[in-house]
Amino acid sequence: MDGCAADGLTEGPALPPADRLLLWAIRVWVIGLKRRLDIDAETRAACARFGVPDAVELVDGLMSILACGATQVLCIECVCHPRLTEDEARLLRAAALHQANRGFEARFLLRAMLTAEASRDAGEILDRIGLVFAARGLRLSRGAADTERFVFGGDSESPPPVVRPTLH
Repeated sequence: MDGCAADGLTEGPALPPADRLLLWAIRVWVIGLKRRLDIDAETRAACARFGVPDAVELVDGLMSILACGATQVLCIECVCHPRLTEDEARLLRAAALHQANRGFEARFLLRAMLTAEASRDAGEILDRIGLVFAARGLRLSRGAADTERFVFGGDSESPPPVVRPTLH
């Protein structure tokens, strides 16, 4: 968790409640794993406050997939950290895309950090998290889901490169 680059603010109005809840659950899971703490009761209580106690097992499954299928060390901060890391932002964007039935785009985000199998499995769980959240009126923010850069390279501000036909 130390030495991670922060991306955007996580406190105040910067993140909607659904995003903050998911981010908090992800961060608590990592803390529980690293410190060998049973965080189930706290996570269940927090999710129950938002009407989504079913999300606890789904977040556990998602995080287990991330822990086993990551292609690099993922940067997940402490619950008190006021900023998003790139990895956290990518996970929240992927969750929002799945909730919006844009799983194909989310796959590009997940493949930047997970194996092919893990990104498929994580996508299935993110679909289920999105459904559980949506059933209680919790909409994940689509924020800056700039997935085009994973397809075209570079930032999403620049136009895609001109592709000329290849003759064989």
